[in-house]
Amino acid sequence: MNNNISNINIKDILNKYDAIFIDSYGVLIDGQNAIKGVDKFIDKLNKEKFNYYVLTNDSSVSTTNRSRKFFKIGLKISPDKIISSGDLIGDFMIKRNLINYPSVVLGSAGTKYFISKTNIQTVTLSEITKSRSIIIGHSKSFNWEYTLNFLLNFLNHKVLNKEQYDIIFPNPDFIYPNGKSCYGFGSAALGYLLENGFSKLHGDNKQIKFHKLGKPGSMIFQKAKNESKSNNPIMIGDQLETDILGGNNFGIDTALVLTGVDRYTLNQKNLHLTGNMLPKYILRSLV
Repeated sequence: MNNNISNINIKDILNKYDAIFIDSYGVLIDGQNAIKGVDKFIDKLNKEKFNYYVLTNDSSVSTTNRSRKFFKIGLKISPDKIISSGDLIGDFMIKRNLINYPSVVLGSAGTKYFISKTNIQTVTLSEITKSRSIIIGHSKSFNWEYTLNFLLNFLNHKVLNKEQYDIIFPNPDFIYPNGKSCYGFGSAALGYLLENGFSKLHGDNKQIKFHKLGKPGSMIFQKAKNESKSNNPIMIGDQLETDILGGNNFGIDTALVLTGVDRYTLNQKNLHLTGNMLPKYILRSLV
């Protein structure tokens, strides 16, 4: 492990920082149930009115339903304490000047909930020729093989016709915890396959753009900072490539918690990590 990384406990974090940004999967929950002791930790934050926000890359569940899911497993986290990558879609579409054009939306009811909060006009996959972009918010609601082949050929024709097109993945997570010692592929896994296949054909083509909205991107951190009004927050997460990289690039301190995906990563030999992927602290758990 890098000698510049220090161990820290949650008590010292709460004393040192005026706000904490917390990842969900692998930090609060194992994908199905609350991680042991986290319920008491959340109760403590709520009782002391400590400034915290849950930052999740998962845009497949609305913030209201996610809060309900948290409550069912003993985590009393209200919707106003949750910031999802789905919350970023509207602002992103405006910045990219895509808001006034039809978009295909692939995803769950939660993904479509976030879309409904915007002025985005949606069309189905079968109507993709009417669209200017596609938003892929969930990986379970469509046939991967068919969709990948269909989209690869669609994008290829866009290049041949010299037309622009944008592919948006709110969730950049490649994998996620899905129960104790179990994992699943996220919607970004499809995105990486599609992007790599397209790059093999066309390289860095300027007409076709792939976008990933959540961590490690800056938008979700900026929203959390605005909501928290914090001058000294810390990001606590379990994945180096999203939580830690994103927090470091945004200019805030980071702590890798050893209850999720990257619990063993820093102990691996010959691991090639850039400096901005290394956390300031190692945190064994939230308790």
